[in-house]
Amino acid sequence: QTVVACNATQNYTFAINAAGCPTITFTNTVVISPNAIVGTAYSLNGGATASSGTLAYAVSPALPAGLTLNGTTGAISGTPTAATASATYVVTAQTSVSCTATQSYTFTVNVAPVCPSLPTLTLAPAVASAGTLVRATVGAAYSQQFTGTGVTGTYTYSITTPSSVLSAIGLSFNNATGLLSGTPTLSTSLTFVVIATNVGGCANAPVPYTLVINPPSITSVDNSLANLVKVSPNPSSSDFNVDFGTINMIKSSVRVYDAQGKVVFTSENNSNLMTISLDKFANGIYLLEVKTTNGRITKRLAKQ
Repeated sequence: QTVVACNATQNYTFAINAAGCPTITFTNTVVISPNAIVGTAYSLNGGATASSGTLAYAVSPALPAGLTLNGTTGAISGTPTAATASATYVVTAQTSVSCTATQSYTFTVNVAPVCPSLPTLTLAPAVASAGTLVRATVGAAYSQQFTGTGVTGTYTYSITTPSSVLSAIGLSFNNATGLLSGTPTLSTSLTFVVIATNVGGCANAPVPYTLVINPPSITSVDNSLANLVKVSPNPSSSDFNVDFGTINMIKSSVRVYDAQGKVVFTSENNSNLMTISLDKFANGIYLLEVKTTNGRITKRLAKQ
């Protein structure tokens, strides 16, 4: 008896991926997003970055009529054609190897308000120059008041810089009063738009403002408390030994800033003796800041 071998074949295509998924980070993580207006162009950044690979985007549920999602960039844009109630839209970013991340955005499409005129913003203090606010300084209390005027009714306020960004540098924005305030902790520059909207939905034209935060002053830093603080050696090529003497250091905080206002050393200190090492940092002038129950102490350090 003859045995006949019968064979069949099937091709399969697959990829061997590196272990784990790449990190996917959305650029805009503000869930409560600016509202849209019927007949007015609208855009919302729903894009993300991935530590490797390219991203494609989808959204659910379907966007309001007139708005579309760019499947390559994640941007939501268009001109809404009808009003909608507040809804949450989930943008999904997916890599070519089916790794995904999601981000929610909540907004409303409103009917365009009938405004006899547009509100304007008054600022206290006034801008230093066109579009530029009076500068802030690291470690010094700052306050900038935005007030809607020109159209009657109670105003609410919004700012385009996320609250997480503001809080990270020591500032906050009050949506009920329009006050930007706080004590900056980082030397940087911010550009943002503040919108004042009255109860009828009338809002000022968007005007960008720039706030520059200067580094802490290092030209005159000694004060009565600082005279009790002894630093040796100073100048130093690496370590600074700090003796706080009779100052009560319980629940104190210690920071060192470079000339650009960046924090290079921080400590929650309970001891009256400590060593600060700056061996990993460039030569130059640094500012030692100590906050205690007695007050704020500042001292200049010279690394060479």
